[in-house]
Amino acid sequence: MIEFIRRYQSRPRILFASTFVWLTMLGGRFLAPFLENDIGLSATEIGVCLACQQIILTVASSFAGKAADARETSLSNNNFRHQRYVGRVQIMLLGVVVATTAFLCHGACRGIELLQHSLLWHAFLQSIQGLGVAMVFPVLDGLTIDYLQQEVHSDRQDYGRERLHGPLWWALANFALSMFLDKNGFRVCYPLSIIAAVFVMISAFIFLSNYTHRQQLQQHQPTHQEGGGGGEQEEANFVQINCSFGDATEETESSSDGEYSENHEHGQIVVDTEDVPAPDQLSSPITSAEVLSLMDLLKLLLTPTSCGAAFLVCVVCISSGQVVVDNLVFLFFEALGSKWISMGVTVVIKIAFEVPIFYTGPHLLKRFGTSVVLLLGCVCYLVRVVAYTWLPQGHMIYPLLLEPLHGVTYGSTQLAMVDFVAQVMPRGYEATGQGLVYLFKDGGSVLGILFGGLADNSSHGPHLMFTMSAGIVSAGILVLMLAQLQAFRMRYYNMIQTVDA
Repeated sequence: MIEFIRRYQSRPRILFASTFVWLTMLGGRFLAPFLENDIGLSATEIGVCLACQQIILTVASSFAGKAADARETSLSNNNFRHQRYVGRVQIMLLGVVVATTAFLCHGACRGIELLQHSLLWHAFLQSIQGLGVAMVFPVLDGLTIDYLQQEVHSDRQDYGRERLHGPLWWALANFALSMFLDKNGFRVCYPLSIIAAVFVMISAFIFLSNYTHRQQLQQHQPTHQEGGGGGEQEEANFVQINCSFGDATEETESSSDGEYSENHEHGQIVVDTEDVPAPDQLSSPITSAEVLSLMDLLKLLLTPTSCGAAFLVCVVCISSGQVVVDNLVFLFFEALGSKWISMGVTVVIKIAFEVPIFYTGPHLLKRFGTSVVLLLGCVCYLVRVVAYTWLPQGHMIYPLLLEPLHGVTYGSTQLAMVDFVAQVMPRGYEATGQGLVYLFKDGGSVLGILFGGLADNSSHGPHLMFTMSAGIVSAGILVLMLAQLQAFRMRYYNMIQTVDA
């Protein structure tokens, strides 16, 4: 049990858990109802505020990722070799402070008549909150990819198994928040946001402390042993690298006699010590000889061989649809006559189907590839929003039955998006790459939330909003499928040409 807790604390999963709780207390899925009930904004005004937030997220994500990578490199070049991730965590915590402060300002202006009902003021605060969030999640995604590849020597596709701890705590936090809202109203979000921000800071300190402790243990690990019984005897020198995830453990050992053997049953590989770097070398970042600009990295994302442009178009389309569901669907549920506790239950159901997607992510990505996984999420979204247009008034059982599709959509798109970037980004640019793909994701979200708010406030209401979203996501599915079909046709043609030659 103690080993499980220590392993949990020294992995990025503890950061995912705390940041998702923090994001919940900043409104989370209840942000639109918060702006409607506590601030008094209309659906169109809510759409404007959230669009401003998404615009800042779109612009700032790539720059925040680049700043985090630059800070990490700067510290690694100044005798911080054994304290990895300090630079990225610093940027994350700065984002937490900025976003929390902006959220608290909504309540601070309550006694100021000029600001209390000012759309411009609340749109500004949501923009600052978006800036803070942009400094958190792309950076955390990049940190996780780097951790998996360099620290535990795991596949980057295991990202989903780290991230699933975020949705688990997100579900618990949303359910708890929904009970608070039914009893105390939305003003309870202000003190809870401060507590959650402190929770993130504590978890970051625990993560860095446990990581540093583990590195120190690896440093002082003995490289030889003395045999007894009449003199000094040369023993095998071992350098162990524990790559544990869940129940799976992989151990690498190096032996001075130059032998090489594999034991798949016990997960051991024995190699020569000269070929295995020291533990401090394993943890030190590898800096690129060439400094790549954001434009250079963007060109890597748009590589024709991976159908990069079509993939990103589909990301824009599904993001524009998802943001409508993530931010405005609770207004729709409220119109159906739902209570806040029922909305909290929808989040729990969503997470119950999202967690298996994240856990089986490595198998899904290896078997089907990023494009098929993304298409799976798009199709589930399409079925869900089309069904929303037929929901009768006062029957919350139907949204509960449709909520599992939301979990599949979110898990699939997040897995595909992160793995797509990780395939092409060079070492040292993990957070920057994740920030770039958030540029497209949040760009789609800007369009979705802006037009979704306008459609929801029209005479046709949610019916028009969901119909528009379904049409946009269908267009994204079509673009990606045509690109995949063209890529398959070209591969088949090249294969035929090779056989004929």
